[in-house]
Amino acid sequence: MNPIFENAIDSLRVGIEFYLNAKKGRPLKFAILSIHNCVELFLKEKLYRYNPLLIYKNIDKPIDEDSITVGISETLGRLSNLGLKLTKDETSDIFALQKQRNRIEHYRFDRDASHSEMVGQVLRFLYNFLPKHLDSNLEEYISGEEFREVRSLILSYEELLAEAERQVKVETKKISKADLIRDIHEIECPECGHYTLVVNSSRGKFCFFCHKEQDISQCSHCGEYLLAYELDDGGICESCFNDILNRN
Repeated sequence: MNPIFENAIDSLRVGIEFYLNAKKGRPLKFAILSIHNCVELFLKEKLYRYNPLLIYKNIDKPIDEDSITVGISETLGRLSNLGLKLTKDETSDIFALQKQRNRIEHYRFDRDASHSEMVGQVLRFLYNFLPKHLDSNLEEYISGEEFREVRSLILSYEELLAEAERQVKVETKKISKADLIRDIHEIECPECGHYTLVVNSSRGKFCFFCHKEQDISQCSHCGEYLLAYELDDGGICESCFNDILNRN
């Protein structure tokens, strides 16, 4: 792994931890500093993948470990010249974060309600940028619980559901092609109520809306999938158990 990318991941993890703690009243300024750093490094990593020399400010001089590298503005300019142009909103969010970072480092930090939203918007940018341009995603580098929390903070309900439904289609198509024998189908998730739980997926009984594996089993009588604790020791759901009792 390239050191730039590795350092970006480290800053990402620290920044997300501070960001989530800030939701509980902890200092947000450390999230701003860390997330700004990881954004700069991820952008620089993309530039590096085009050509390692492009990350240096002056490529006409001999390059060594002390050579100065480009900042965010120069990185975005070079990426744009190479055909990778961010949207106006993405650029605006990044520069807003940079402005706050500069204020923290050189002046002071006066927190207001917009700062948390600003960090969330930049995390949203990374959520889309990593899979599109760096062949990776946020979920690879932070814990499942943290990922679900960040994901729910940066995406709206409608976006979460639409993304989950897209992932279900990709998953079922991918596995069906690879293994025609396996029983691949989607069911209603007992936890969230969406038809986004794929049985026998590559991640187990995984709900792509809840974004976690669910502990579910089939009722041995009616075949309905339920959370494991909803079945008795014989694997029968309460409804079927009552029906059996009534018939007897």
